[in-house]
Formats: sequence, C-alpha cells, structure tokens
Amino acid sequence: MAKLEIYGIPQSSYVRTARMAAIEKGVDYDLIPVLPHSDELLEISLYGKVPAMRHGDVSLCETLAITSYIDDVFDGPALVPSDRVEKAQMYSWISAIIDHFYDAMVRRYILQVFFPKGPDGAPDETVTGPALEQIKRQLSAVNKAMLGNRFLVGNQLTLADLYIAPIFSYLGNMPHGEELFADCPNIRGATPNMHERQSYKETQPPAPE
Repeated sequence: MAKLEIYGIPQSSYVRTARMAAIEKGVDYDLIPVLPHSDELLEISLYGKVPAMRHGDVSLCETLAITSYIDDVFDGPALVPSDRVEKAQMYSWISAIIDHFYDAMVRRYILQVFFPKGPDGAPDETVTGPALEQIKRQLSAVNKAMLGNRFLVGNQLTLADLYIAPIFSYLGNMPHGEELFADCPNIRGATPNMHERQSYKETQPPAPE
C-alpha cells in the first residue's frame, strides 16, 4: 500500500489533528512541509489550505475529509464511536470547533498574540477582548460536557478530541491561559488522558523562534 503523505506545517493545529489521527491508527506517514497557498499545495488543496493529503491516487483537502479517510481506510482503533448518539455528539463538537471555536481561540486570540496588530506592536484588544469572552463561554460548555468523562465524548478517544487538543495546547500557554482554564476542573482533570498519548507527544509543534 502507498505511504500516506500529509502536507502542511507542524505549527498548524489542523495539520496536527491529521497527524494525530494517523498515529492513533498506527499509520506510517510522511509530513511534507509546505506553506499555505504554495504552488505545491495548490495542486492538492483547492484553496491552498493546510492540511492536504495524498495516499496513492487519492488526494484530499479539508481536515474532516482527511481524518475521516484515515479512520475509514486504515486498520487500528476506531476514532468514530459505534454508538449512534455518541457519533452524532462527536460530529456536533467537530462542527462547533471548526465553525466557532477556531475563530475565537485561534484567529482572534492566539494569532493576535503571536502576530500582534494593535498599537505599539501589542495585541489588538478590540479583537482579543470579545474573543476572550466568547472563549470563556466555549470552555464552559466543554467543561460541562466532560463531567465524569475521560474524553470529550464519553470515555473513548474520538476525532473530536484530536480537533480540540491542539488548540487547547496553544491556548493554555497564552497570557490568559491559566485564567481561562481556572474554572474548568473537568477539562483540567481529563487533560492528562490526552497529554500521555503518543500521538500528542510526537506532534508537539516547534517552539516559536
């Protein structure tokens, strides 16, 4: 069988999600380092977004398509619950992460810290302020859902965990990180369940230069 290739940069939370899915399934893969919108990436990804994937004659873009393919095609532990309700809950969380969490947590907060666009080279508080309020509500919802659970959906690792864990990894190291998670005991209690996994350890992004 052809070797799986994942295209993107290791700093991307979505690239990390795809890589973690491959590792959880026990799939040998190559990370092909390419920047968003590069010519090489545009051959695979319609909008030049990372990650993209090649597996033999199959080329895919969009993280959900890639992670679903990895789970369906390769042997290894299932990353989608067999229970219909839990499966629906997993996809509900993934949709929320893609449509809402990523915007508030990454675009409007984390990237503002890494690449500040406010006065005097500081983060723009007109952007980060509202984002932080939204993030608090989002974390509260996750914390409530994780009561008594080891993972986001019950006690089984699912794709939803692979989407949120890379974002939480960045979020916890931001200036307000400790404060944001202070009122989330269920998230904090379950965090070691993810941090101890090989897929999490092997995909840690390089430290910012």
